[in-house]
Amino acid sequence: MKSLVRGITAVATVTALVGGLSVAPAASATAPYPMTTGYYGKRYCEFLLVKLQATSPLLHIQVWNTYPLNTCPTVAWDASTTSAALKSMVSSRGMDAVSVNGPRWWAMNRAGATINPEVTTLGSVTMRHFADVDIDAPPALWAAATVKRTSTFIYDKGTYIHQLTSPTGHKYVMQSWTTMISPKVTEKTLKTLASGKSPLLKLPTGWKYSSIKLTKQLSIVAAGTMSVLQDNLKNSYSMIS
Repeated sequence: MKSLVRGITAVATVTALVGGLSVAPAASATAPYPMTTGYYGKRYCEFLLVKLQATSPLLHIQVWNTYPLNTCPTVAWDASTTSAALKSMVSSRGMDAVSVNGPRWWAMNRAGATINPEVTTLGSVTMRHFADVDIDAPPALWAAATVKRTSTFIYDKGTYIHQLTSPTGHKYVMQSWTTMISPKVTEKTLKTLASGKSPLLKLPTGWKYSSIKLTKQLSIVAAGTMSVLQDNLKNSYSMIS
C-alpha cells in the first residue's frame, strides 16, 4: 500500500489548469484567498493517510503537509515517521495505512489556496490537513491523476520552469522536486535531469523534458480540480495544457 500511495503525492496546496505556457487572464489570476510569496525552494514534507473502501472510490487519502508551519528538519522529521503519535493518528482517524512523502521543495514563486484550519503535531513537527484525494487506484509513474484543489500557483517572469511534454502534446510544469529517489536531484541539477549519457530522468518513449526561462508571468489557477503526475524521480507536475 505504501508504494502505491506514494504515486499520488503530487497533491499539493496550490496548482491550476491553463492552456499552454500562456499567462492566465488577469481575472482568473485574482485568487479568492491570500497569496503568499517566497515559495520557491522552500522545503516541506507530507504524510498520506489512507483509508481502504469497499466501494468506489476505493481509496480515500488525507494529505497532511508541513508547509508553511515548518521545514520538517531532518532529525525531527525522521523521528515523526516512526512515532507513536503517528500510529495513534492513523488509528484514531479510522485510516488503514500511512505513506511518507518528502522532503520536497516548491518550484513556484507565489501561491495561494483554500486552507483547512485543522493542524496536528507529531513530536516536534506540526502539520496541516491540506487536501483529500478519492481514487479507485493510484496511477503509475508518468500517468496523470485528478486531485481536488482550489488554488493558484504563480511563476514569476525570469523564473525557469521545468516542463514535461507527453507524446500527445500535453504539457506539465514542475510544482515540486524531491530527493526521495536520488540525492542528486537539487535546484542546480533541475535543468539537466534529462541530459548526459546516464540521465537521472528516464523519459518514456515520446516524452520530452525542457527548462524554459519565462519572459512573462505564468499563473496557474485551479477552480476545484487539477491533473497531476510524477516522473520516475517522484518530482511532481501540474498539467497546463
